[in-house]
Amino acid sequence: MPIPRHPSRLETVTFPVFACCWYGKPSLPPTNAGGISILAYCGGGGSAKTGVFNTLAVVVKEQVSPVDPNARSDDDVVAERKIKIDTGVQIGVGVAMHRHHSNTGDVRMLVCVGDKVNLYAVPLEGSPLLENLPEEDEDAGPSLLLGGVTVGEKYGCNAVAFSPLGDAMAVGCENGQVIIYRILHDEAGRATFRKIVEAQGEGHDGAGSSVA
Repeated sequence: MPIPRHPSRLETVTFPVFACCWYGKPSLPPTNAGGISILAYCGGGGSAKTGVFNTLAVVVKEQVSPVDPNARSDDDVVAERKIKIDTGVQIGVGVAMHRHHSNTGDVRMLVCVGDKVNLYAVPLEGSPLLENLPEEDEDAGPSLLLGGVTVGEKYGCNAVAFSPLGDAMAVGCENGQVIIYRILHDEAGRATFRKIVEAQGEGHDGAGSSVA
C-alpha cells in the first residue's frame, strides 16, 4: 500500500478548533514539484484566563522538489510556513478559502469573528503580497487583512462561503439571517463589501450554521 503523501498529514493544535478549511494546488509533470497545500483553522479558549487564546492559524506547505516514490516521508521535499493571527476577544467560528484571480499569486480567506467577517490574503509560493497595505499584526507573518464587514449587531456570524468566482460571499448568522455580499477591491487591493440581499429561510427560525 502506498504511504500517505502530501498533503496527507497530521497537524497538532493547541486550542479547541471550531472551523477548518483546506486549499490545494496539485503538483504538475514533468517534475511533479510545485504542489501547494494550505490548512486554515480557527478557534480558541474564549478568555486569556484559560491560557488558550483565540487564534486563526494557517499552515502553508509547498512541495519544492520532486517526490521520491521510495521515500518513507516527504519532509525533505516540502517547505512549511505557519501564520498565526490573534482574533482578540472573539473566537473564529467559520473559515473559507478561494484562489484569487489576479497576478498577486495569493489565496483569499474569509473568517467569521463575532458579528464580523474579515478578508485576508495568504501568499502562495513566496509570491509578493499587495503593496501599500499594512500587515494585520506584526506577529502574524506573511498575511494581510484586506478588509472586513460587520453584518449587524448581535447577528453572530456562524458560517461563510465564497461564490464560485470569489467575487461574492454568503454569511450564515446565529439569528437565522443569510446575507449575500459583493466583494469589491480598490486600486490598492483593499476590500469593501456591498450587501446584495438579506433573508431568512421560510419556516426556519433557528441559527444559520452552514452556507455553500
